[in-house]
Amino acid sequence: MAGLVLLGRFTEVNVPLLRTFVAGWLVKGFFLPFMFDAAYHDVEWLLATDLREQLLASQYGWYELSYRMLFGLDVIWGGAGYLLTLRLFQTHVRSVDQSLDSWVVCLVCYTPFWPLISTSYLAYEDGLYWGYWLADYPMVKTAWGGTILILLGIYCWATVSFGARFSNLTHRGILTNGPYRWSKHPAYLAKNLSWWLISMPFLSETSLAEAARLSILLLAVNAIYYWRAKTEERHLAHDPVYAEYMAWIAHHGLLAKLRDVCRSRGALPSGR
Repeated sequence: MAGLVLLGRFTEVNVPLLRTFVAGWLVKGFFLPFMFDAAYHDVEWLLATDLREQLLASQYGWYELSYRMLFGLDVIWGGAGYLLTLRLFQTHVRSVDQSLDSWVVCLVCYTPFWPLISTSYLAYEDGLYWGYWLADYPMVKTAWGGTILILLGIYCWATVSFGARFSNLTHRGILTNGPYRWSKHPAYLAKNLSWWLISMPFLSETSLAEAARLSILLLAVNAIYYWRAKTEERHLAHDPVYAEYMAWIAHHGLLAKLRDVCRSRGALPSGR
């Protein structure tokens, strides 16, 4: 279709196909440089770092090293996904979400938009993180840091589960394996939970009101990701496979199982 446009044969152009083609390249043009830049800095850090020294740099060097490497793997794998949009491997773009709200809520989560928004409007961090609050409780601190890494591991696992099909705003095949067998959005869920554990906005040395304010700001960040998840579902629901997957998760997913457990524990004994 793009070739027909270049040849001036406009009456033969399938406009929806051409729009999908252009939108797919816009997605790649925005995200690929971001992924490359992040991956470059992570690889540069890895090559310049003595991992053993980093591991022993502090009592919780294991946390700092694991945190950095998980995010490094995530952006490297994600960047490869944007490169390998190949029909030969069935990783091609089948459709691109072309609704305005989907693009807005997705792009605001990335540079250059997110640094501006997060510092000017949604600054939920006060500079005192989990290590500060739990400094006097080493066992709790170790368990807390381990839980954060588990959540980030799930986030990274969700990216890796895509194989070479990772991409925002596009449909490149329905994913139901890995952590997606339990949740439609395991990456968003794990990442948003980790932010609560890392920054602990519900605690503040200033006042209870400040803790409430910071918590509300983080809830607003969570709401952005909830909105983002819903726009993705709306786009993918045009595929019958995804619609079937949504119905299955509604009855068999992690939240459904937790709901069933809560209902069973709250139910009155039979005969009363």
